[in-house]
Amino acid sequence: MTNHFPSRVRVRVTGHQIKLIAVRVCFEMNEKNSFDYILFVGPSGVGEVCAHELLRAFDQERSESPMDYVEPRASFTGHATAVVMDNAELASAAEAFRMFKPFLIFPDGYESDLRAACALDQHPNEYHVELELE
Repeated sequence: MTNHFPSRVRVRVTGHQIKLIAVRVCFEMNEKNSFDYILFVGPSGVGEVCAHELLRAFDQERSESPMDYVEPRASFTGHATAVVMDNAELASAAEAFRMFKPFLIFPDGYESDLRAACALDQHPNEYHVELELE
């Protein structure tokens, strides 16, 4: 992996029947905290997000907590990981959504996808995730 910020991120999920899977993609920074992005993957098993959306979300997060995060364009290490979220992580994401909804802009469909994923009872060990950074 290169350390320039990717123009596109794609995940492929295989395994147990896929209806809607929530995948947490973690972007490592060379200092302070990593950035996480939740990507919802449908029955095709493929989900992707462009740099514009990632950086919009990360800039928002950074402006809300400037002591915790660095500028992702300059500080990305080139290393990212992707994992299927478990039920506890989904519940935590739903709580964070309720708390931050008045202050942050979320991608279109985020709330409905998050609710659907929470209702499906995800088991990460039933899936394999491949991550591709372009």
